[in-house]
Amino acid sequence: EELLAGTNPRDPSSALHITNIVPVPTGTRVTWSSVPGKRYALQISTDLSSWTRVLDGRGQPIVVQAAAGTVTSFRVPNPGGRAFLRIVVTR
Repeated sequence: EELLAGTNPRDPSSALHITNIVPVPTGTRVTWSSVPGKRYALQISTDLSSWTRVLDGRGQPIVVQAAAGTVTSFRVPNPGGRAFLRIVVTR
C-alpha cells in the first residue's frame, strides 16, 4: 500500500491521512495529505464496517487527482445524517 500511496515507509510523517474537516453550507470540505499525481477516492460509512464511494451530483464516484503540493481538499456533498469519511488511493 505504501507504493500505491507514494508514501515513504521509513518516514512516520509520510502517511495518507485526513488533516481537516470543515462544514460548509453545501456539505463538508475534507483536506488530506497527498502526493502530486496520485488519484484519491472519498468513501463514506454510517457504521465504520461498510464503505461506499462518495458520489457526485450525477451519481458518479468522486475521484480527485492531486496537483502540486502535499495537501488536497475537496467538498463532499452533505450525506444527510451522521457519517464517517475516509480517503483511499486509486489506480
